Amino acid sequence: MEFTGLRLPLGREYAAEAPAEQGGVGSRYAFRQRWYSTLPDTLDNQLRVNLGLGMPRDAIIADRAFNTRQATDAFLGWAAVEGVEYDPRDAPLRATVELSRVAPDASPLPPRRLELYINNLASDGSTEGQGQEAGDVAFYASELCRQCLYLPMPMRLPVPMPVPMQVLVGARQVEVKDYEVMHSWRQLAPGLVQGRQRSCLYLQPQERRYFSAAGRAVAVYDYRFSMRRVAPEADAPAGAVACVPTPKDVIQCV
Repeated sequence: MEFTGLRLPLGREYAAEAPAEQGGVGSRYAFRQRWYSTLPDTLDNQLRVNLGLGMPRDAIIADRAFNTRQATDAFLGWAAVEGVEYDPRDAPLRATVELSRVAPDASPLPPRRLELYINNLASDGSTEGQGQEAGDVAFYASELCRQCLYLPMPMRLPVPMPVPMQVLVGARQVEVKDYEVMHSWRQLAPGLVQGRQRSCLYLQPQERRYFSAAGRAVAVYDYRFSMRRVAPEADAPAGAVACVPTPKDVIQCV
């Protein structure tokens, strides 16, 4: 994945621009992503099963726990994620990311946690031709994501100390960011997909320029990426072209 463009529609005073060596335009990342097949608990599938209207319809969904960890580690440049909690059936619109307590230089870090809240999901697929080898199969998706970073809040002791000291008293500070994330995927050939991602950042009410932004995006980040199917392991079933482990530790192959 390559960070290809950044626009600041309302000016630099609304959002900062990082240099390339700190994740700015031109930065590149490589990481794995997973999708798998499941039978979603939708009303349509419930009617099909309960009323005998036919077999339930399957769907391809993202392994959000795995994908979130892989992408976060890649963008930050180190094993920053300790673990991800995500339940696609009971809480499909929320994920909890526990960040590592050890920094890249092995120094200790305070407990930090990300809560991701997802809503307003939308998707659309199109087939513009009959074949699948000429880039004519496309899929589009978008979602709103609220990212809440929970940090310990340092507070000074109310009594004089020989040296400045900070202690954690159980209070928390929360940093909130709202994003709109849009993806497009286009199949160029079997096992090869190219796509684009656009992420729009919005201000929060506690930020100084929130009201003057008037609900408009203050930063627009553009990326492009290529996805290649990973060959299955040597012990995969005969004829399999790809295999993926699901969150239930079941290996699916096609």
